[in-house]
Amino acid sequence: MRSLAERVASRYLASSSYRPDPSAPSQGEWDRSGDEPRWVQSHDALVEAALHSWKGGTGEMVIHIGDERTGAPVPPSGSGKKARTQAAALLWEIAHKAKASPPLYRGSHREPKDWEPWTSSRKVAELWAAKNHGRVFELPSGTKGLRVADYLGSDPEREWIVSVV
Repeated sequence: MRSLAERVASRYLASSSYRPDPSAPSQGEWDRSGDEPRWVQSHDALVEAALHSWKGGTGEMVIHIGDERTGAPVPPSGSGKKARTQAAALLWEIAHKAKASPPLYRGSHREPKDWEPWTSSRKVAELWAAKNHGRVFELPSGTKGLRVADYLGSDPEREWIVSVV
């Protein structure tokens, strides 16, 4: 049975034009062949950039993921176009490569919703809950998501990206 994150991502993919381009350069470049320039970069580089953005501040990437899922207009700025392409690549990755997690935890002062970071470390979640006068939320083993360390290497927070939409 597919997880909610996988179902959401696959519904998005049915309407998305994003597909990994094996010939795209790893450094990225602007494709100016259409009416609007679009950012073209290797899929792996886009996913890695999306995860770095996610780790730097989850909120901005969550907005781009939401906009990409709903088909909102692409931002006019170059950085917005790049972030939107990264969000599309991250959604594709989740739909195609999400894997079953161990039990996951989130320390927060509010109920989990949408795309958020979770951790496989209860201690990390407890620290976040204490910082925010919150509590620890749990997801069962087998929840589908992306483990950040699989893409970025060392991750002391043992973070996973999961959707609870």
